[in-house]
Amino acid sequence: APRDAREELLCALYAEVLGLGRVSIDDDFFALGGDSIIAIRLLIRARKAGVRLTSREVFRHRTVAALAEIAPDHTEAGETGSDLSLVRLPEAELAEIQGDHPVTVEDLLPLSPLQEGFFFHSLLDGSDGDAYVVQQVIELAGPVDGESLRRAAQRLLDRHAPLRACFRQRPDGRPVQIVADRLDLPWREVDLSTRDAGERRSLIDAVATDERARRFDLARPPLVRCALVRLGHERGLLMLTFHHIVADGWSLPVLHRELMASYGTTSTVLPEPAPYREYLRRLSSADRDAARAAWRT
Repeated sequence: APRDAREELLCALYAEVLGLGRVSIDDDFFALGGDSIIAIRLLIRARKAGVRLTSREVFRHRTVAALAEIAPDHTEAGETGSDLSLVRLPEAELAEIQGDHPVTVEDLLPLSPLQEGFFFHSLLDGSDGDAYVVQQVIELAGPVDGESLRRAAQRLLDRHAPLRACFRQRPDGRPVQIVADRLDLPWREVDLSTRDAGERRSLIDAVATDERARRFDLARPPLVRCALVRLGHERGLLMLTFHHIVADGWSLPVLHRELMASYGTTSTVLPEPAPYREYLRRLSSADRDAARAAWRT
């Protein structure tokens, strides 16, 4: 049983994010089903309750009893050195990087290490073809309501901040990502249902090639677009094209599940997505020296 108010609070937070009835002070967070995403949710709820922890501490001190021993120091000291210094720009500098294509700013964030690499290659490649444009083609069976599918895809854009991010350079050359608010998803429909089978195959390839060939400007969000190709009353294809800087292979199953869950007249209630800034905060607490050493061996 919890021995003080702090342990009682942490037990309640563990149980909440893990979806359990109760948790003891000696239960291992990860043995109970916790993972890095659930750890982020734990950090968010702990901060709202006035307890400042880092993801490194959750991974190192896995039980409430162990975590409670180090938690008081952080609540008294406020922000810790391992907390991410999120980007703050003077109004004049923000206006300068907004340039000719201003967006409504929801958040200003640094880039992850992987995003920095993609951004560097985009500058290096210039106006040539971008190797980091990714395309997924989803086969659709049965009658497709195009407007309902478009709304479902728009919901993905509204839910997930990374999909609404764009990337600008500050006057000193450092990149920053701007999460834009209220963007419309680029969407088009192509009807090939009246074409014969032989012609249809070449036209499908042409649509896919055109979607990939239209280079994304990393400064102009969203860096994702969709094309619905109708092949008949009972068949269709959804082409999802995006830049790798805003989504990766781990993201795609989540996006596919949420797209199907949101399609139709009665969409499913989806769990709250893990805040993007907390993911970046977690990355900042990683031991970069150890990572560099691992890559050198």
